Order: sequence, then structure tokens, then C-alpha cells
Amino acid sequence: MRTCKQRHSSSACRVILLSGGFGFSISVPPEEDVAIHNGSGEQCIPDDQETATHSADRLATPEPLASDLEHASTHQALLNRISQLERRHEESQRKLGAAKRRYLKSEEEKERLKSKFKHIFSDDQMKSMERLSAQGMRWEASTLVKSLKLRPSCGSQGYSLLRNHGFPLPSERTLQRHLENFKFQPGLLQDMIEPLRMKVY
Repeated sequence: MRTCKQRHSSSACRVILLSGGFGFSISVPPEEDVAIHNGSGEQCIPDDQETATHSADRLATPEPLASDLEHASTHQALLNRISQLERRHEESQRKLGAAKRRYLKSEEEKERLKSKFKHIFSDDQMKSMERLSAQGMRWEASTLVKSLKLRPSCGSQGYSLLRNHGFPLPSERTLQRHLENFKFQPGLLQDMIEPLRMKVY
């Protein structure tokens, strides 16, 4: 036979007796000794100690708060957004690199063509080819003279055909204005004799 003896100073003590499958509790005043004699088992638990034990267990395993869950969800969303933006940035960098390579290649081709056509066309004609339209183009006197020689040789239809195919030539109206403002000196115009002779024959 064992004895459970408990002294409690602040509250009553609940004594649980287990004997033959039966149990009951006894509340006693504080500062009193409690002695239980039982053949099978005994347990003496103070009420305030049991309550404190249960409270400690709850504090040891706190449930996650709604604010903590919301913060974790927001943090994960930000990480996903950053990852998405990084992938877009990498894709943009690849496209930019490809565009730069195409630009450099086109510039090399442009310089190659310019060096090739430089022996055929004058500087103003080269500039005209770089523009979308020859409207408003200021032609050099040498280009106007060369076009005036070419115009009688191929006729109005042939001259327009050359311009439509991209040849950098002044329009016929520009040639007419140039002739209107041209001051002819007394004597023969040797530069115009040969084209006119070819036109006549």
C-alpha cells in the first residue's frame, strides 16, 4: 500500500482515487495534509497546478495567426513576381543583343554599298538614296547638269522610269526651274551639244 500526501497553500486539492475501475474526487481546504490509501493507484493534483500546466502547453504550441499567414502569402507572391520580372529582363536582353547584331550588319552593308556607288553617284545623290523621298532635296549644280544631259538622251518616259526604279535624279520640274534661272553666257554650250546631237540623230 502506497500513500500520496500533498500540501497546497493557495487552493483546494483535488484527489483522484482509482480503485477497481472506480474513481472520485475530494476537495480539501488549503494547508491540510491529504493522505490516501489505495491498493491500486492514487494521484493528487492541485487545481491551480493543473490549470497552469494546460496553459503552458497551449503557449508551447501556438497556432499561426491570420496576420502571419497573410504575410507569408504576400512574401511568396513578391518572390514569384521578382522571378517573373527577371525572366522578362533576360528575354529582353537577348532580343536587344540580336537587334544590335542586325543593326551592325546593316551598317556594314550600307558602308559597303556607299563605297561601291561612290564612283557612280555624287554626294548629294548618295544622300538622296538615304532619304525616304527626294522631295525638298537640294541638288548640287554638277548633278543638275548631269541630269540635263541625261534627260534628252532617254526622253521623258525613260527619265521617269529611272527615277521610279530608285535612281537618285532630280525631277523634271526641278530641271525646268534650274533652266529658268540659268544664265546663259554668249557662245556655244559645249556641254549640251553632244546630248542634243544624240537626241536629234
